[in-house]
This record gives sequence, C-alpha cells and structure tokens, in this order.
Amino acid sequence: MTTKPLLETLSLGRARNQFSALVSAAEKGTSTVISKNGQPAAVIVPVDDARHLYPGLLPQPSEGKPSFADLLMSIPVPFVVRRRRSTNRRVEFLIDTPEHSDP
Repeated sequence: MTTKPLLETLSLGRARNQFSALVSAAEKGTSTVISKNGQPAAVIVPVDDARHLYPGLLPQPSEGKPSFADLLMSIPVPFVVRRRRSTNRRVEFLIDTPEHSDP
C-alpha cells in the first residue's frame, strides 16, 4: 500500500499551468508546495489554515470586511499613534523602530 504525501510538491512551471486546479484543491482543504529550482519557494494553503497562520489578516466568514483598526493591529511592525493637542486634531502614525525614531 502506497501512502500519499501530506503536501503535494509541484514545480513553478507546472503550478503555473495548473493554478486553477491548485486553488480548487485549496478550497477543498489541500495545501500544495511550489518549488523553484528544486527548493520549496511557496505554499498554497486553504484560507482556514492561513487564518491560523496570520491571525487578524483575513476576516472570518461571518465578519465581512475587517475594520480599519483590525488592519492596523495586524501590521507586524510595532507602531505608535500620537495625537497632537492642537486644534487641528492631526494624527501621526509613527513606526517605533530604531531607524525611524524621533529626534
């Protein structure tokens, strides 16, 4: 009895020719590894798997579109929101990393 591998691996060229079939397979729960020059380069995964890998990035089926706050909170880079107390109420989004630090 032969066993089927957990993930099917396809070359980039073959995956390009079968892209619609790969998307259909992902909709049915099958993940596929795409290789380039014999090395794994990408994976096509079902949306439910992607939701677990990237929480907050994709809306749940009953949620509809994510809110602006959800999108901001899903950014992998830490950022700080500061509000100036002047009357124009301008909001600045500052990336809190050493290369973007305020003077």
